[in-house]
Amino acid sequence: MYTSIIGHQGKSEEPGPLVTWSERGVVVRHLPNWPNWIFRLTPVAVGDRTIVASVEISAPTGEPVTVYAYKRVPIGTLLRLASDPTAAVRAVVAGLVPDADALKRRPYSTEHLCAVIDVYRYAISQDAPPRATLAELFDVADKTVDRWLRRARDRGLLHTWDEERHAGEIKEPS
Repeated sequence: MYTSIIGHQGKSEEPGPLVTWSERGVVVRHLPNWPNWIFRLTPVAVGDRTIVASVEISAPTGEPVTVYAYKRVPIGTLLRLASDPTAAVRAVVAGLVPDADALKRRPYSTEHLCAVIDVYRYAISQDAPPRATLAELFDVADKTVDRWLRRARDRGLLHTWDEERHAGEIKEPS
């Protein structure tokens, strides 16, 4: 079953990384091999660029942050996720549509088009390229994504990119 943008559901018991941004920094959860650990990265503006000033590590309840665990923290992965919004969008949409392969086999079904629309709108809200995000998630060519978007627009489920970007209203599928 398709899970809407509100939920985060992975393909297995360990979902992909969930990255959230706020004015206080970046929070990364659900890193592979780090179940229930939380990493908070605090950015600082230095001239015309932003750097990560600190990384806070929160272990799961009842587990200590040991020297061994501290040395294993995937700092490179955390920095990549924190600095590349597109990487985070890809990680989140993979969790939004855990059954992308199954949906791809039923193109133009309402369920499939709703998944396409949710991913499209989420990508737009994160300033990520929506067509490229969809093509990567569903592992299809850009032309296939264009057909899906055209069908969604023909059915009145989706507006143009510019209208979606500025309108902020979401049409319910009929």
